[in-house]
Amino acid sequence: MKQLRKRLRQLVAVVVLLSATEATHAQVDSADNMYNAIRACQSIWTNYSNFKETSSIVRSNHNNYVVHTQNMDEHSGLMSHTFIVKTAGSYTEKAFTTYFNSADGTDFFVSLSDMRLFNDTCYFCGIKVYTYVNWAGEHETHGIVGYFVPKHMLADTGSLFFYEFDETSNLTRLAISMATSSKVLISAIGNMSTTNTACILEMLSSGGGPQWEYWLDTLITPQDVVFTDIMTMGDSLRLLLQYECANDHPYGQNDYDNGHQLFMLDRFGHNGCRASYNPMWVYYMAHYNMGFDGDCFFHFNKAPMRFSHLNDRDNQFGVAFGVEEADGNHGGLRMFPFRHEWSYDSCIYYRTSKRVEIKEVGNLHRTSTMFLLSKDNVHTSGMVTSFDLSSGTHDVTRLTTGNYVMNSLTQTFVGNHIDISGRSSSFGLHVLDQDIVNLSLPSCFLKTTQEYTTLPGRDAALLYAKWDFWIRDKFFWGKSVVYKPEIVKDPVCERCSK
Repeated sequence: MKQLRKRLRQLVAVVVLLSATEATHAQVDSADNMYNAIRACQSIWTNYSNFKETSSIVRSNHNNYVVHTQNMDEHSGLMSHTFIVKTAGSYTEKAFTTYFNSADGTDFFVSLSDMRLFNDTCYFCGIKVYTYVNWAGEHETHGIVGYFVPKHMLADTGSLFFYEFDETSNLTRLAISMATSSKVLISAIGNMSTTNTACILEMLSSGGGPQWEYWLDTLITPQDVVFTDIMTMGDSLRLLLQYECANDHPYGQNDYDNGHQLFMLDRFGHNGCRASYNPMWVYYMAHYNMGFDGDCFFHFNKAPMRFSHLNDRDNQFGVAFGVEEADGNHGGLRMFPFRHEWSYDSCIYYRTSKRVEIKEVGNLHRTSTMFLLSKDNVHTSGMVTSFDLSSGTHDVTRLTTGNYVMNSLTQTFVGNHIDISGRSSSFGLHVLDQDIVNLSLPSCFLKTTQEYTTLPGRDAALLYAKWDFWIRDKFFWGKSVVYKPEIVKDPVCERCSK
């Protein structure tokens, strides 16, 4: 039993690392954020003392606010998933916990990688890991998708639904859109089980009925690509891609892989990839080569890349990821603002440290005030950076916490605040609230400033693409047993200057 617990801890570490490097929790839902109440204090850190955290996700829109935390119990081998929910205009806050029907942790556990709020529903995706090994000596893994309605969970009348898709080995990011005939479309990116090919799993509701249908979208050309993020825009769905690279050797070595300088963008209607593709047409996606911009043109193989909304009204968006400079001694963050996928007028770069990994990106709704969560070899617990692309000062504010690990962030439905979910050194769940506009006021965060550099814009090249579509089938959601713990919380830091 002791060896089993050790193996479970090792498995969890691998899955959490996968989530951090390829998948972690996605762009915030700021495109729906309309609530303008003002919080009394500009900076508050709250400890949820009866909940543990090894990874977490926080999301908000104009209807709901949800925090998810997961933690593996080393004694039972059970991975607990706790969701804390509340609604706009109400002070009611409740929690519910599920193990996704795992009985004792010896057969499988589930790890969530993304969560998304759309209208009144919370959707999530992740990976189901079986603790036994298959014929190849590897642990069997499948993608998982689920949902619940927060207001129903608050009223104790709701259920948590989920389904396991064994055609996929993992599902890392998702986007939700309203398709025709008032049907909900869930688009989740991940990999196929049999080939490890990057795929989009599309799930379409039946317009109110219990049965859904699904299919898998893959690329015939280009090949050897990674789907790294997907996001719902006001007019479309956007897909962010990169090539798999042969190695992580820097520029100047004989076997340097030029894929480290490339990324791609694709665009579909709200009905999804399959519905937007016509095999009779010549189909292109946007292809970008960073060239040798400012010597900061190298992203690591399968480096996390993240979408963000930007100004929201005009369907603008941003792309962000970490890069290394050509000398190998410095690293930082690149941010590309797009008005459409075929060109960007300019982009920005600012140094952080080496081995930069982006976690999440967001903006204050309908503004170009951005906030990015990343980590690197110096800021191993995470760092939030914020700047206003419309400002002439080019100032970047860094927010750090010391020993608190930061894993996810969102703009809340309360004013110009962001909430960051994470943990203390004792693995207790914490939520860190910060007014992102009034950063000159006292804060619970440590603050420093720097400036970003502006780099020239580029036009996209046309990259011929051909999609293929697999396994159209139907399914019914299953239910997960939930438990309802009490919430015990207390503030550990408050700064209230208003």
